[in-house]
Amino acid sequence: MKKETLISELRNTIRTLKTSAREKESIRKKLAVTASQKEIARKKLALVATALRTKAKQLAVTTKELARVEAKHEAALVDVAASELRYRKLFETAQDGILLIDPVTEKIIDANPFLLDLLGYSLDEIIGKKIWELRAIKDVEASKESFEELQKVGHTKSEIPLQSKDGKEHQVGFVSNKYKYRVDGSEMIQCNIRDITLQKVAEKLAATNIDELAATNESLEQANKSMVGREIRMVELKGEIEKLKEIIAKK
Repeated sequence: MKKETLISELRNTIRTLKTSAREKESIRKKLAVTASQKEIARKKLALVATALRTKAKQLAVTTKELARVEAKHEAALVDVAASELRYRKLFETAQDGILLIDPVTEKIIDANPFLLDLLGYSLDEIIGKKIWELRAIKDVEASKESFEELQKVGHTKSEIPLQSKDGKEHQVGFVSNKYKYRVDGSEMIQCNIRDITLQKVAEKLAATNIDELAATNESLEQANKSMVGREIRMVELKGEIEKLKEIIAKK
């Protein structure tokens, strides 16, 4: 009985050991799989870390580039602001009239003080008008044709009469150009208007004086010819008198 009991216990122990061995093998396999998964995960993490480091370097370069571009942009804005300030000072103090016109709407958007003083109008009276709508323009059709040419070729030059608000007429040189004016590259038309009234008066006086001088010069030449003719005749008469004296002396 004791022997059978012992054998039964041994069998149970063997079964237990076999079960324990299988469980250990199962656990070992599970651990091996887990270790393999950990290695795969480690490699993936290493790849992610490498990618992140590369991205960080790229971002660092991009950040520096953005900072450089932003610095250049800010410097450009400062230069543009300074240029606009210089231009505005020139615009305000110029001793020629200046009109700024939007080439799309064809309407006046600004005029400098010199032109306003010349024509006697306020800025509000001419802003938003087309140039041929100004009462200062005497030949409307010619002004329209000139503006059409300006839009086509980008520049025009002419001499026209302008009438100020008080009715006084001014002869002016009118030079217009279309060019890129703003930072965004949009176009602008600038008309430079120079008062040449005194110049025209001087030219007219000079032309009158030249005509008078020419007439005077012609009169002097005629008088000179007459004087020369008289002198020749007197010489001839003196010769004839001398000949008569010789004849009389011989007799």
